[in-house]
Amino acid sequence: MPVSVVSIIGLPNVGKSTLFNRILGERISIVDNTPGVTRDRIYRIAEWAGRQFYLIDTGGFLPHDKGKINKAVMSQARIAMEESDLVLYVIDGLAGPMPEDDDLVEIVRKHKRNLLLVVNKMDSADEFSDSNEYFRLGIGEPLPVSATMGRNIGDLLDHLVDQLPPSTAEAKEAQGIRIAILGKPNVGKSSLVNALLGEDKQVVDDRPGTTRDATDSYLKHYGDSYILIDTAGLRKKAKISDALEYYTVLRTLKSIDRAEVVCLLVDALEGISRQDMRIVQQVLDAYKPLIIVINKWDLVQAVNTVEYEKQFRLDYPELKAYPLFFTSAITKKRLAKLLPLVNEVYTESKKRIRTSELNNLILPELRTTHPPAIGGKFINFYYLTQYDVHPPSFMLSCNRPENIDATYERFIKNRIRHHFGFVGSPIKLKIRQKGEEA
Repeated sequence: MPVSVVSIIGLPNVGKSTLFNRILGERISIVDNTPGVTRDRIYRIAEWAGRQFYLIDTGGFLPHDKGKINKAVMSQARIAMEESDLVLYVIDGLAGPMPEDDDLVEIVRKHKRNLLLVVNKMDSADEFSDSNEYFRLGIGEPLPVSATMGRNIGDLLDHLVDQLPPSTAEAKEAQGIRIAILGKPNVGKSSLVNALLGEDKQVVDDRPGTTRDATDSYLKHYGDSYILIDTAGLRKKAKISDALEYYTVLRTLKSIDRAEVVCLLVDALEGISRQDMRIVQQVLDAYKPLIIVINKWDLVQAVNTVEYEKQFRLDYPELKAYPLFFTSAITKKRLAKLLPLVNEVYTESKKRIRTSELNNLILPELRTTHPPAIGGKFINFYYLTQYDVHPPSFMLSCNRPENIDATYERFIKNRIRHHFGFVGSPIKLKIRQKGEEA
């Protein structure tokens, strides 16, 4: 998954959304920048030359317009720049640089990000004749493109990936299990991190994280090393309330990308919310191990942990594979058991099962409880094998993969869990025609 972030910035009507769609190779409608519009539409994962990155489309704004809508769009663009590793600054090549570009470029400069100057709407080489007028902006050589026609987009992307920081695989991360501490504002994320960094832990280092979205805390506990990715401070940096969800989504995605285990904090009194469930879905979509931490348990009087968990499992059966952990970051009750649980969940995600065991235990169950016959023909199952770990990844070979629906896929995963555990870890399952590879 990507960690790098690229944002597209520019004045209104320079073709930013068209460029966004062209890079992604799909049509994504981003029309309304009015406060309240769903923000997650403007985030997408792009890939070029083997590098993945988040691409963010921002609304066009005028630097000195004091209107409410312009200020809201400007605020979100500032947040995007703050979170970015690289900014694509887009100019309408037919109109050329405008006086407002000088002011907007100064705003972009203050964020001290790598910049690429993109001159859009250059449908042919003849239309881009005088590049000197762009050099006065002082942000490098202009790259002429046509987002509508696709002209020079490959060259732009080559420049783009050259400007990105090393990928996670290449970067030298501190050794230890990376734990993302996620949750709504005021649920106790910072308190939990501070409690874990208490006097019984050896704090190795505290410094700004390798990404700007979080602060990493490095610690050792009984010989094991951990990196805590804390996403606290959300409200402080989001200047207006309208930008909060926008900012939260991006920081959450980046934290999930870096994490090897995710701890989602839930307020014990409020219970799990729709916002919490969105985070859960993001974690599961990324196939990251998950622990649901019920925080502020010291404030609960009417129910015990057994009763709470029983009701939780009834309300959210789809989360039965993911452990609940009850604690209070303030009183630190039960907190000493959280890191051992992280170890257990992480170890489960790295577990590998022999193909012979899978076939001896799972295949007979699939043949006994098989999907309904279609056209009078049943599915023949040939073998099940594990081809990767973290996440545990399996491939099932059969003769009619197209006849296996989502319900039966869940059944297969549940049988794998029944026999082999994988507590807290999402399972990836590929179903292939006989002879195909994973």
